[in-house]
Amino acid sequence: MVDPVSYAVTWAEGESRFVGHALLAGRGLQLEGRDASAREGRRSIRFDQIVSLETRRTNGHRSLLLEIAGDDRVVITSLDRPGSLGELADRLRVLTDSPQR
Repeated sequence: MVDPVSYAVTWAEGESRFVGHALLAGRGLQLEGRDASAREGRRSIRFDQIVSLETRRTNGHRSLLLEIAGDDRVVITSLDRPGSLGELADRLRVLTDSPQR
């Protein structure tokens, strides 16, 4: 079990991008937000579904790429305090036993 921890983020799946938050709670990562059209987006990812995670830099911004079982990908960027994306990545690595890349 994980004590709930929340981060202000943007997250994207395919062409859809949302602004909202990432919540580490229970047995997974909960993503909630809204897109540019105010359409609500929600995604629940169990920790055991995360195959790998990679921190990368794109256009000068750090992002976290999660590879989900079944060839699915989610890209997360931080809107929170400095260092919070690294903190989220570190927590996810511990909770998922994913290798650091």
